[in-house]
Amino acid sequence: MTHFARLVWLDEADAQNPALVGAKASRLAEARSRGLPVLNGFAVPVDVSLPAIAEGEATLGSRNSGAARTSVYNHEAPPLFSELAGAAQKLGDSLVVRSSSRAESEGIWAGAFASYANLRPEEVALGVVGCWASVFSPDALKRASVTGMQPGEIGMAVLIQPELQAAYGGVATLGDSGEVLVAGTLGHHAGIVAGWERGHTAVVTEKGAVQPEDPSPLSTGFLSAVATLTRETSEKTGCNHIEWATGKAESCICCKPSPRPIRDGRLPTARRPTRHRRESHGWTEWFA
Repeated sequence: MTHFARLVWLDEADAQNPALVGAKASRLAEARSRGLPVLNGFAVPVDVSLPAIAEGEATLGSRNSGAARTSVYNHEAPPLFSELAGAAQKLGDSLVVRSSSRAESEGIWAGAFASYANLRPEEVALGVVGCWASVFSPDALKRASVTGMQPGEIGMAVLIQPELQAAYGGVATLGDSGEVLVAGTLGHHAGIVAGWERGHTAVVTEKGAVQPEDPSPLSTGFLSAVATLTRETSEKTGCNHIEWATGKAESCICCKPSPRPIRDGRLPTARRPTRHRRESHGWTEWFA
């Protein structure tokens, strides 16, 4: 097997290959190439994860999921890891490390794998291994069983980007009738993405009218801007669902086809997953 042993930056043509960098990174690379507001970053390709995940899979066959995760953490670091801290320093002092598996093109995998926030450049390698190990979380293994996949088939790449200190964050989905459903919350939007919270919601009609469903701290003008970004993303990439966040300016930080279609201006209620939050050394890990 040929291993693609280099970091892949989002502005490279190779970054638009989901077989190489996974679904999440490839969509963001395409969106960035089309002028959409996507933060810069790079991916650790799928092939780099394969030896560690193969070891985890072998351990799972004779022991349990906890032992499988431990074997991934204890696996010898690949040579590419020597480049991680230097590359990460180019992005800033506070970073986000997220899964970008090939499997995540399907909605059933939303929230299945680990994400890490507030990592320093020298901590990025630990976050990458954490994303690999999350392939063997009980929830991920349950979803793999439902889809008929083996852990080694998930194809775990990892995406590293600057952390946006969000004043507000959320999701938005373009419906078949041209309306955009926007859901937002104060600060980080992880709870909305994973289905832990509903957030403040509003519908922006095709003609631009805003129809709030409940009192919202988001202004009409801002909701309209998010709706415009959602429509622009759909036009340029074919993805009708985005995750958005705003600090000093709006940033489309993830885009994908919506796994949950709008009906009557509402998204169906998501299954509430088990929520885990772990803090260590000043950074936070989130996974469902």
